[in-house]
Amino acid sequence: MKVSNFLLFSFLFFVLNQNFAQVYNYQYKLDRIASSGWYKIDLDDQLRANSKIDLSDVRILNGKDTIPYILKESATADKSEQFKTFKFYFESSHSLLVQTDKSKINTLQLKVSNHKDSRKFSVLGSNNKVNWYPISDLEFLSGSSGKDQLFYWQELNLPSFNYAFLRFTFLDSLSKVPNISSIISPYQLENGAPFQIVTGINFSIEEIGSDKLTRIKLFANKPQWIHQISFDVKQPSFYHRQIKIYKNLEVQVNRNQRRVENEFLNEFSLKSDIANHFLFSHYLEDTLFIDILNDDNMPLEVSDIICFQRKIYLFTHLESGNSYTLRCGNAAASKPNYDLVSFASQIDEKQAMPLAYKLSNEKSLSEPTEDRKSFLEKPVFLWISLSVAALALVYFTLKLLRDKNITD
Repeated sequence: MKVSNFLLFSFLFFVLNQNFAQVYNYQYKLDRIASSGWYKIDLDDQLRANSKIDLSDVRILNGKDTIPYILKESATADKSEQFKTFKFYFESSHSLLVQTDKSKINTLQLKVSNHKDSRKFSVLGSNNKVNWYPISDLEFLSGSSGKDQLFYWQELNLPSFNYAFLRFTFLDSLSKVPNISSIISPYQLENGAPFQIVTGINFSIEEIGSDKLTRIKLFANKPQWIHQISFDVKQPSFYHRQIKIYKNLEVQVNRNQRRVENEFLNEFSLKSDIANHFLFSHYLEDTLFIDILNDDNMPLEVSDIICFQRKIYLFTHLESGNSYTLRCGNAAASKPNYDLVSFASQIDEKQAMPLAYKLSNEKSLSEPTEDRKSFLEKPVFLWISLSVAALALVYFTLKLLRDKNITD
């Protein structure tokens, strides 16, 4: 092959490779930058699920310019219990009573079964269930539009309080009782709560009487990191059971045969006199199995399983007056190497301003709106590139064959 032909082929390969490599499936719009300075972005579980396992495909852009950043994992306390679970019950179809531990609280997280209608409610506090004081006049259970979601998590950011009891009074005319399965609050450590809830995880429970065990299958909508797992057991009043956590692993027996084996991951003890929260580090890509060994006891009534992951923060320096986007979801992207790493010690994490974001499009960065995208970003350019590459390959192949015949 002549040098000119080789260069042309290399150029076409480079163009196509760059066209595919620059596709980021998810884009998030950052909130308006009020003033120049250091900002702290809390990467939620959904963004992390949309990214590569090591977050190496995360990018911040100002137009087409890439902005450097530093990732830092939250500091954790020595104990595994990083949140509080509260008991609650419905007094009526429009009133929910919650019993707290009287510690200082400003955040509640509610696990709610998927529903269509938005629900409005107020929050009152009391220490004796007789005298009630307003905490918030209007809160919402927003509902979820995801048809495949069985539940969603609703976070309530409230003024700080330390009442022993809370009352949620639903203000709408709907008579159906909201299906709330868990109400929790994170411990307020110096640097904030080190864990966040992993929202896209579901589970199923099966009783296997012949083996005297309860088998729980845990699975995620998308691959997710789990760093802590919690079990909410309603009944019986007294129990002490061993649980084993494992996953299925395919093993090659011979050339034509494979078998499934259990890969042991960890084991814990569920006890009625302790908080059943356990540190457990695992990247959940497929089904996770949890066996509760019942022996001759009645099966446990497990009402909920909640998974948490350590928080990861993104620190970056942004300028006021600019618009920024955050992108991820590119399997071909490699980990960036920024000079900013050398200045990590100069970042005052406590002074860094929090910055929120929201998903602006999903799996559409390779297909921007027609009136905004350039020709190089349009699908027609991709198909033209593929066609040219295919024709070039055919041409080169025929030319090589012809040259070979002439030589022979």
